Amino acid sequence: MNARTARLPGGHEGGLAAAYVSLGAGTRAAAGPGADAGARALDAVRRVNRAVDHPVPVGALGDLAHGLGLRTAVIGSDAGPGQGRSAELVLADSTGAVDRLSTGPASLERWVAAPYGVRARLAAYRAPLAAGLTAWVFGDVGRARRYAPLCVPAAARRHEREALTRLDAFLAGPVRRAARSAAILLLAPDPPDARRGDRLAPILLLPLAGRRGRLTSASTRTPGVVTNADVLPTVAALLGASPPPRGVGRAAMVVPAERAARPPLAGWAGLHAALARTARLQALFGGMPLLQAALGLAVAGSLLVTRPRAGAIGSAACGALVAIPLALLLLPAVVPREPIQATVAVAACLLAAAALCGLSPRRAPIVGVVLAGALTGAVWLDLATGARLQRAAWMSYSVMEGARFYGIGNEYAGAVCGAAIVAVGLLAARPAGGIWLAGGLLASLALLIGLPGAGANLGGLAGACVGFGAAALGWWRGTAGRQTIALLLVAALALAAVVIAADLLAAAGSQSHIGRALGSAAGLPSVAARKAALNVHLLLHSPWSLALAASGTLLAGVRRVLPGRRLAWNAVVAGAAAMLVMNDSGVVAAALCAAVGGATLALAGPVGGWLDKPGHRPHTEA
Repeated sequence: MNARTARLPGGHEGGLAAAYVSLGAGTRAAAGPGADAGARALDAVRRVNRAVDHPVPVGALGDLAHGLGLRTAVIGSDAGPGQGRSAELVLADSTGAVDRLSTGPASLERWVAAPYGVRARLAAYRAPLAAGLTAWVFGDVGRARRYAPLCVPAAARRHEREALTRLDAFLAGPVRRAARSAAILLLAPDPPDARRGDRLAPILLLPLAGRRGRLTSASTRTPGVVTNADVLPTVAALLGASPPPRGVGRAAMVVPAERAARPPLAGWAGLHAALARTARLQALFGGMPLLQAALGLAVAGSLLVTRPRAGAIGSAACGALVAIPLALLLLPAVVPREPIQATVAVAACLLAAAALCGLSPRRAPIVGVVLAGALTGAVWLDLATGARLQRAAWMSYSVMEGARFYGIGNEYAGAVCGAAIVAVGLLAARPAGGIWLAGGLLASLALLIGLPGAGANLGGLAGACVGFGAAALGWWRGTAGRQTIALLLVAALALAAVVIAADLLAAAGSQSHIGRALGSAAGLPSVAARKAALNVHLLLHSPWSLALAASGTLLAGVRRVLPGRRLAWNAVVAGAAAMLVMNDSGVVAAALCAAVGGATLALAGPVGGWLDKPGHRPHTEA
């Protein structure tokens, strides 16, 4: 389960208390210091969540239970004596009411050898379950880990072993008995390594009526992964009720697992390790914006210098720029997911591309077009077959951050837009129907980027429509001015509206994150506001703003030195501008569109005439 909570201004996350509020609200929530008071602090929790960039219905899970006429109970504590009661926030309704509370000393027993001198009293969990919804809180493991810095390492290890042994007794006793007559969600609200960036916590659904498999949901479309926002609708489904209309999560479902050679928990540990390794490499590379900025400035500088050595350096930088997204997309499928091996493989690919372009000026245009075409083809095939490469790509969204779980991220939406405008233009120069073939390929790629079952990226769809449309109209009519681009933007918005309508009309369980967001109470204005706020934040605080500035300088250099390349240049600029405006991470998408498209244009050199007027011979440049 992805256990991300809401980030407050300044990037602060609220820890365990925020995790409890998120489970009860059915969306990512925050919690301030006052949340330790539990249900009595509900007003303080609401005030904190007003600063979050999306609606947070605090107490929604408790309201759901009470609306069905069911009783709620919270038994157990994750705190020490005299410490917080934030676990109550899981089932407290919007008024702060919980029908039965046993979260204080009654749920703990004194034990001098235990952390803080207390441990869970297992007898407290033997009481009959409430006729409705009960939250059991077993806090021994959490107390042992929080207490570890206060004692010597050997004592800390002993405390954790003893806590895990008691957890086994808890699972074999109260949990097993309860599972005979009740459905149980067994989960950790917050991962133990959350401070180190781990956001994936274990979750089990019992019983499964003989079925074994992995949990998934329409929120993630990834076998083995759900989100904390999915817990509330899952509980609603188990109770035979509809989830609250303002919720963003979707009920978990079970998909059959692959051959189970290992016990279920061992399989979970392997899945977590694989996801964590991928997320670590995604964080390590992250699209390498500073490297892209340096390469973009090198290309721009070389375009203004007439010395042969500067041209070779510029060609090498262009080759590396175009190779970055392709290498980070394909290498995860063939390279071990260890930082050293991955770094060596990426460096080798970029150096090879740079050498091919820098050492042989005659070969550079071909290499550039081949790299851009390979990126276009790989993304097209990947989106058409389930986007498996996108999930593992090192320049992509991260399941650990939880910003996007499926489809195409803004990174590759921008990169493939710039690459396709130039690479597919080669087909448009073919005399027999080349323009129609190129236009069809671009249209299908734009549709794959936006379809909920494929790329599910509405901003990427709009940006691709504008960029691809400007290129196609330029090939067809020989020009693509401002009026044409404005019409394309209107057409892109109309196409996006059609995709949104189709998504909203789909069943709730199969809607994409676009449909879920737009179908919520806040709707389009809230989504637009969040996109604008994120773009402003990226411009002011992200290294991608440097990459965007460098790629803009690169495009300016291409426009000045290669003035005949006007149609393709206009299309790349139009696509980058639309990506910037239409995406929540528009700075990232625009930087990559401009960098990849501009670098391929710069490499095109004397064969660039086909980018201007299909069917005509390349013009001669002084």
